[in-house]
Amino acid sequence: MKKNMYITILQGMAVTAAFLITEIVLNWLGAFDGAVRLYLVDISLRLIFGTIALVLLADNFKKQRNEHSVKALFTNMISKRTYILLVPFLLYLIITMLTVITGEGKELSFEFAGLYSLNCVQQLAVGYYEEGTRALIMCGLLKYCIDTKKNRLQTIFVSGICFGLGHALNFFFGQDIVSTLWQVFHCFVWGLFIAAIYMLSKNLTLIMVMHAVWDIAIRVPKSFCILPENSVLLDGMNVLLTIIDYGILPALAVYICINYDKLRGCSKSNI
Repeated sequence: MKKNMYITILQGMAVTAAFLITEIVLNWLGAFDGAVRLYLVDISLRLIFGTIALVLLADNFKKQRNEHSVKALFTNMISKRTYILLVPFLLYLIITMLTVITGEGKELSFEFAGLYSLNCVQQLAVGYYEEGTRALIMCGLLKYCIDTKKNRLQTIFVSGICFGLGHALNFFFGQDIVSTLWQVFHCFVWGLFIAAIYMLSKNLTLIMVMHAVWDIAIRVPKSFCILPENSVLLDGMNVLLTIIDYGILPALAVYICINYDKLRGCSKSNI
C-alpha cells in the first residue's frame, strides 16, 4: 500500500522536476527571448508535461485497479456543499477585481491586448499542468490515505508542500530569494485549500479552472491600473484579501478534512 502511495508522489515530483529543468535549459539557450516567444514556449511545455502527468495518472488507475477513469475526473458532478465552500474563493476574486476602482486606468494598445490574451492562455495552461501534476501526486494518497482525519490532513499537507516547493526554482529565473520563499509559502497555503477541494469533489476540471481564474484575476489590477501607493480603501481591501488567503482558505481545508465523511455523504459525485 505504502509503495503505491509513494510511487505517484515521486512520479509527480519527477514530472515537476523535468518541467523545471527543461525550462531552465531553454531559458539558458534563449528560447524565452521576447514576450511572444516566452508565452508560446511556456504554454507548449505546460501542455506537454500536463499531459504526461495525466497519462501517468491513468496508468496508476489501472495498476490500482481503480474502477474509475481519468476521463471521469473531468466530468464528475459537483455537490452543492462544494460550491458553498467556494464562496470565500469567489469573494477573493471579486475583491481583487474591485481594487481597480482605487487606481488610474493605463493607456492600452493592441499589442498589450495581444500579450495579455496570451498571458490568459498561459494561465489556462498553468492550471492544466499544475493541477494535472497535483492529481498525480495525490493519486495514491486519495486511494490509501483518506480514511481518517489525520490521514486526510496528511494528504493535503503533502500536496501543499509539493506545490509550494515546485515554485522554489523561480529563483533561477531571476526572482530574488525573499520573493521566492514568500511565493513558496503562499503556494503551500493555496495548495492546502485546492487539494482539499479536489479531495472532496474528485473533479479535475473544477480545480484546473479555479487555478487559471485565480491567476488571471490577480493580474487584472496590475495589468490595467496604476494603483495608488496610499489608499485607505485599497489597504482595507488588501487586509480582507490577506484574511481570506492566509486564514479562511486554509481553515476551510482543515474543515473539509475533519468533516469529509459528512460532506461526501451529501455529495452527488459518482466517485
